[in-house]
Amino acid sequence: MTELAARVEAFIRTGARESSTLDYKRDAYSMTEGGRKEFAKDLAAFANKDGGVLIVGIREEAGAPAEVVGIPAPEVDSVILWLESVARGGVNPHLPGLVINQVNIDGKALVAVFVPRGMDQPYEVASAGARFFVRDERSVRTMSREEIKFAVSRSTTLMDRVDHFVAERMRAFLEAMRREQTLGSILIVTPLFDETLSFRYDLPTVAALVPHLQSLDGGMVASGKPRLDGLLFEFDKLEGQAAGSARIFRHGAIEIIDGYMFGRLPEGRMTPGLTLMNGLIKAVRENIVLARKITGADSFAIDFRIQSEAGKQIGFYNHAHRPPVSDRAELPFDRLIVSQQDVDAHETATVARPLLDQIWQAFGQMNCGYFTDAGEYQPPR
Repeated sequence: MTELAARVEAFIRTGARESSTLDYKRDAYSMTEGGRKEFAKDLAAFANKDGGVLIVGIREEAGAPAEVVGIPAPEVDSVILWLESVARGGVNPHLPGLVINQVNIDGKALVAVFVPRGMDQPYEVASAGARFFVRDERSVRTMSREEIKFAVSRSTTLMDRVDHFVAERMRAFLEAMRREQTLGSILIVTPLFDETLSFRYDLPTVAALVPHLQSLDGGMVASGKPRLDGLLFEFDKLEGQAAGSARIFRHGAIEIIDGYMFGRLPEGRMTPGLTLMNGLIKAVRENIVLARKITGADSFAIDFRIQSEAGKQIGFYNHAHRPPVSDRAELPFDRLIVSQQDVDAHETATVARPLLDQIWQAFGQMNCGYFTDAGEYQPPR
């Protein structure tokens, strides 16, 4: 049983009443423009408050579950697909961490929707007249001007802190690459919650939670060394030269620097390839788990950059072995916002695909070539 299914069953068995974080719907949303607006409003209203769970197929009385009505079994898949399509385009900006699942109770099928608290508030419904909504105890209403201003201020302050921290770490990384005349990639996973980058965790507590870390390829294990800002893990080659490092900062952010994700073209240019793809997917998954273990956060900012060796350029082998079409010394990529629910509900490669696609696009390819037409990650063996 999934975590969402367990929560839904607990709500129903205990008679949990509707609230600002729980809503029951007797019937599925109508697959019309009106139903589309209604579902988008419900999503935005939850995201603009504290998040919550919406359960379709329950008749309620005075806010309490009174009957498991269910959704006809032949209709469940189409209902879920339709809700997913509305979620993708009905709310702006994109809301990561949304989960829509079938849950069976007393032999009847329900559809449960988990909506995370939005980290990029306020969320709007572009197709509705009044575009910003918020959930009260048992209803959805239009956000006031003051609430919209507060939501904008809160999100701006949080993401400003993330922007400042990431820019600082990227600058230090770039300086190190130039100073050492080497090549590497840097991945930063920043947990997103009210106290992002401001709360400081006790260092012995962090060390007890994460006594060891593996390098991206899994070939090396390092123990944490105390530093003023957190724990430093250094991965060494056999002859003792540092090949990469990781940091767990006292505020819960994690940084991975690696120099072994690349191959070389005959003329000496650097080539990110399959090792980079697999290593990046593994790092995203494992470091989200670690950051959540330390902070309890549900959403995370993923920042990634490749910097080439001084005097060298970044190149790429594609399947046809044509010459690289890009010739750049550094590659910064757009930030990816993901949630623990995303990682729990999908393959990590699927969650990280926007980033993987960007890496390939930087070298003249439309998308990452390791995904099938059905969207499954199947790299060459």
